Amino acid sequence: VWLAYESLEQATAYEASADKSRQLLLQAETALQKALSKDARNPFIHQLLASCYYNLASATRDEGDEQSAEMYASKYVASLNRAHRDRSRLKWPVLRKEIEADFQLLVRKDYDEAIRLYRELADNLTANPLGTAQRAHWMLAGILAGDWGVDDSATDIDQAREHLVDVLAHWPDSVPAQVIRHALRWNDEKGGNDFEHLPLPNQFTLGESATLD
Repeated sequence: VWLAYESLEQATAYEASADKSRQLLLQAETALQKALSKDARNPFIHQLLASCYYNLASATRDEGDEQSAEMYASKYVASLNRAHRDRSRLKWPVLRKEIEADFQLLVRKDYDEAIRLYRELADNLTANPLGTAQRAHWMLAGILAGDWGVDDSATDIDQAREHLVDVLAHWPDSVPAQVIRHALRWNDEKGGNDFEHLPLPNQFTLGESATLD
Protein backbone atom coordinates (compact mmCIF):
# COMPACT_ATOMS: atom_id res chain seq x y z
CA VAL A 1 0.00 0.00 0.00
CA TRP A 2 2.73 2.46 0.88
CA LEU A 3 4.67 1.58 -2.27
CA ALA A 4 1.54 2.49 -4.23
CA TYR A 5 1.08 5.66 -2.18
CA GLU A 6 4.61 6.80 -3.00
CA SER A 7 4.20 5.92 -6.68
CA LEU A 8 1.00 7.95 -6.91
CA GLU A 9 2.66 10.93 -5.24
CA GLN A 10 5.64 10.74 -7.58
CA ALA A 11 3.34 10.49 -10.62
CA THR A 12 1.91 13.95 -9.90
CA ALA A 13 5.28 15.43 -10.81
CA TYR A 14 4.71 14.50 -14.47
CA GLU A 15 2.13 15.28 -17.12
CA ALA A 16 -0.60 12.65 -16.94
CA SER A 17 0.23 11.33 -20.42
CA ALA A 18 4.00 11.14 -19.81
CA ASP A 19 5.56 7.67 -20.01
CA LYS A 20 7.03 8.02 -16.50
CA SER A 21 3.64 8.93 -15.08
CA ARG A 22 2.00 5.93 -16.76
CA GLN A 23 4.74 3.64 -15.45
CA LEU A 24 4.25 4.86 -11.88
CA LEU A 25 0.46 4.64 -12.09
CA LEU A 26 0.52 1.08 -13.42
CA GLN A 27 3.03 0.18 -10.70
CA ALA A 28 0.65 1.62 -8.11
CA GLU A 29 -2.31 -0.28 -9.59
CA THR A 30 -0.43 -3.59 -9.44
CA ALA A 31 0.56 -3.04 -5.81
CA LEU A 32 -2.96 -2.01 -4.81
CA GLN A 33 -4.60 -4.98 -6.52
CA LYS A 34 -2.21 -7.24 -4.62
CA ALA A 35 -3.15 -5.47 -1.38
CA LEU A 36 -6.86 -5.89 -2.16
CA SER A 37 -6.39 -9.65 -2.46
CA LYS A 38 -5.50 -9.60 1.24
CA ASP A 39 -7.93 -6.92 2.45
CA ALA A 40 -10.76 -6.49 -0.04
CA ARG A 41 -12.79 -4.03 2.05
CA ASN A 42 -9.99 -1.67 3.01
CA PRO A 43 -11.33 1.81 2.10
CA PHE A 44 -7.87 3.38 1.99
CA ILE A 45 -6.81 0.94 -0.73
CA HIS A 46 -9.95 1.73 -2.73
CA GLN A 47 -9.32 5.46 -2.27
CA LEU A 48 -5.82 5.10 -3.68
CA LEU A 49 -7.11 2.96 -6.54
CA ALA A 50 -9.64 5.67 -7.37
CA SER A 51 -6.82 8.19 -7.60
CA CYS A 52 -4.81 5.81 -9.76
CA TYR A 53 -7.69 5.20 -12.17
CA TYR A 54 -8.58 8.89 -12.29
CA ASN A 55 -5.09 9.75 -13.47
CA LEU A 56 -5.08 6.91 -15.99
CA ALA A 57 -8.41 8.19 -17.32
CA SER A 58 -6.88 11.63 -17.71
CA ALA A 59 -3.80 10.21 -19.45
CA THR A 60 -5.72 8.11 -21.96
CA ARG A 61 -8.10 10.97 -22.70
CA ASP A 62 -5.13 13.24 -23.40
CA GLU A 63 -3.94 10.63 -25.89
CA GLY A 64 -7.33 10.59 -27.63
CA ASP A 65 -8.20 7.08 -26.43
CA GLU A 66 -11.77 7.76 -25.31
CA GLN A 67 -12.64 4.08 -24.88
CA SER A 68 -9.84 3.49 -22.37
CA ALA A 69 -10.60 6.82 -20.70
CA GLU A 70 -14.22 5.79 -20.12
CA MET A 71 -13.11 2.40 -18.81
CA TYR A 72 -10.77 3.97 -16.27
CA ALA A 73 -13.37 6.61 -15.40
CA SER A 74 -15.86 3.84 -14.55
CA LYS A 75 -13.21 2.14 -12.45
CA TYR A 76 -12.36 5.27 -10.45
CA VAL A 77 -16.03 5.89 -9.70
CA ALA A 78 -16.49 2.27 -8.60
CA SER A 79 -13.39 2.42 -6.39
CA LEU A 80 -14.43 5.72 -4.83
CA ASN A 81 -17.91 4.32 -4.18
CA ARG A 82 -16.33 1.34 -2.41
CA ALA A 83 -14.07 3.60 -0.36
CA HIS A 84 -17.02 5.78 0.60
CA ARG A 85 -19.25 2.85 1.51
CA ASP A 86 -16.67 1.32 3.86
CA ARG A 87 -15.05 4.52 5.15
CA SER A 88 -16.26 3.85 8.71
CA ARG A 89 -13.73 1.00 8.86
CA LEU A 90 -10.88 3.54 8.95
CA LYS A 91 -9.67 4.50 12.40
CA TRP A 92 -8.44 7.94 11.26
CA PRO A 93 -11.23 10.56 11.10
CA VAL A 94 -9.21 12.72 8.69
CA LEU A 95 -9.01 9.92 6.12
CA ARG A 96 -12.75 9.29 6.45
CA LYS A 97 -13.35 12.98 5.84
CA GLU A 98 -10.98 13.04 2.87
CA ILE A 99 -12.86 10.15 1.23
CA GLU A 100 -16.12 12.02 1.83
CA ALA A 101 -14.64 15.17 0.26
CA ASP A 102 -13.42 13.25 -2.80
CA PHE A 103 -16.81 11.57 -3.09
CA GLN A 104 -18.69 14.88 -2.98
CA LEU A 105 -16.37 16.37 -5.61
CA LEU A 106 -16.06 13.50 -8.08
CA VAL A 107 -19.26 11.51 -7.68
CA ARG A 108 -21.97 13.79 -6.37
CA LYS A 109 -20.37 16.94 -7.81
CA ASP A 110 -21.50 18.91 -4.77
CA TYR A 111 -18.70 21.45 -5.00
CA ASP A 112 -19.80 23.56 -2.04
CA GLU A 113 -19.77 20.54 0.26
CA ALA A 114 -16.46 19.34 -1.13
CA ILE A 115 -14.91 22.76 -0.53
CA ARG A 116 -16.25 22.82 3.04
CA LEU A 117 -14.74 19.41 3.81
CA TYR A 118 -11.39 20.16 2.19
CA ARG A 119 -11.18 23.42 4.15
CA GLU A 120 -11.72 21.54 7.40
CA LEU A 121 -8.93 19.15 6.43
CA ALA A 122 -6.61 22.00 5.42
CA ASP A 123 -7.14 23.69 8.77
CA ASN A 124 -6.51 20.51 10.76
CA LEU A 125 -2.80 20.62 11.52
CA THR A 126 -2.98 17.30 13.34
CA ALA A 127 -3.68 15.73 9.91
CA ASN A 128 -0.19 16.55 8.66
CA PRO A 129 1.38 13.15 9.45
CA LEU A 130 -1.17 11.52 7.14
CA GLY A 131 -0.72 14.13 4.42
CA THR A 132 -4.39 15.10 4.29
CA ALA A 133 -3.81 18.78 5.10
CA GLN A 134 -1.33 19.14 2.25
CA ARG A 135 -3.61 17.32 -0.20
CA ALA A 136 -6.57 19.44 0.90
CA HIS A 137 -4.72 22.67 0.12
CA TRP A 138 -3.75 21.20 -3.26
CA MET A 139 -7.33 20.19 -4.05
CA LEU A 140 -8.73 23.54 -2.92
CA ALA A 141 -6.26 25.40 -5.12
CA GLY A 142 -7.49 23.47 -8.13
CA ILE A 143 -11.19 23.75 -7.30
CA LEU A 144 -11.05 27.46 -6.57
CA ALA A 145 -9.05 28.08 -9.75
CA GLY A 146 -11.82 26.49 -11.82
CA ASP A 147 -10.35 23.02 -12.18
CA TRP A 148 -12.15 19.69 -11.59
CA GLY A 149 -15.12 20.79 -13.72
CA VAL A 150 -16.50 23.08 -11.00
CA ASP A 151 -19.10 25.76 -11.67
CA ASP A 152 -17.81 29.27 -12.24
CA SER A 153 -19.65 30.37 -9.11
CA ALA A 154 -17.30 28.23 -6.99
CA THR A 155 -14.10 29.83 -8.25
CA ASP A 156 -12.04 32.34 -6.31
CA ILE A 157 -8.61 33.00 -7.77
CA ASP A 158 -7.32 34.92 -4.75
CA GLN A 159 -8.19 32.05 -2.42
CA ALA A 160 -6.68 29.53 -4.85
CA ARG A 161 -3.46 31.49 -4.73
CA GLU A 162 -3.48 31.43 -0.92
CA HIS A 163 -3.70 27.64 -0.92
CA LEU A 164 -0.80 27.36 -3.36
CA VAL A 165 1.25 29.65 -1.12
CA ASP A 166 0.37 27.43 1.86
CA VAL A 167 1.69 24.38 0.01
CA LEU A 168 4.91 26.18 -0.90
CA ALA A 169 5.34 27.58 2.61
CA HIS A 170 4.58 24.49 4.69
CA TRP A 171 5.63 21.65 2.36
CA PRO A 172 8.37 23.19 0.18
CA ASP A 173 9.96 19.83 -0.63
CA SER A 174 6.72 18.05 -1.51
CA VAL A 175 5.85 16.88 -5.02
CA PRO A 176 2.93 19.38 -5.27
CA ALA A 177 5.33 22.21 -4.41
CA GLN A 178 7.67 21.02 -7.16
CA VAL A 179 4.76 20.95 -9.61
CA ILE A 180 3.76 24.50 -8.66
CA ARG A 181 7.29 25.83 -9.12
CA HIS A 182 7.64 24.05 -12.46
CA ALA A 183 4.26 25.26 -13.77
CA LEU A 184 5.00 28.85 -12.77
CA ARG A 185 8.58 28.62 -14.08
CA TRP A 186 9.99 29.59 -10.70
CA ASN A 187 13.24 31.56 -11.01
CA ASP A 188 15.53 31.19 -7.98
CA GLU A 189 17.78 34.03 -9.10
CA LYS A 190 15.06 36.64 -9.00
CA GLY A 191 12.99 34.92 -6.31
CA GLY A 192 9.83 34.94 -8.40
CA ASN A 193 7.96 33.22 -11.18
CA ASP A 194 8.35 33.78 -14.93
CA PHE A 195 4.87 32.49 -15.81
CA GLU A 196 1.58 33.70 -14.36
CA HIS A 197 -0.82 30.82 -14.80
CA LEU A 198 -1.28 27.22 -13.70
CA PRO A 199 -2.73 24.60 -16.09
CA LEU A 200 -6.20 23.24 -15.43
CA PRO A 201 -5.77 19.52 -16.17
CA ASN A 202 -8.97 18.08 -14.71
CA GLN A 203 -11.81 20.21 -16.01
CA PHE A 204 -12.70 17.79 -18.82
CA THR A 205 -12.02 14.54 -16.99
CA LEU A 206 -15.15 14.12 -14.91
CA GLY A 207 -17.57 13.71 -17.81
CA GLU A 208 -20.90 12.07 -17.06
CA SER A 209 -19.56 8.77 -15.77
CA ALA A 210 -19.82 9.55 -12.06
CA THR A 211 -22.83 7.68 -10.70
CA LEU A 212 -23.87 6.37 -7.31
CA ASP A 213 -24.04 2.63 -6.81
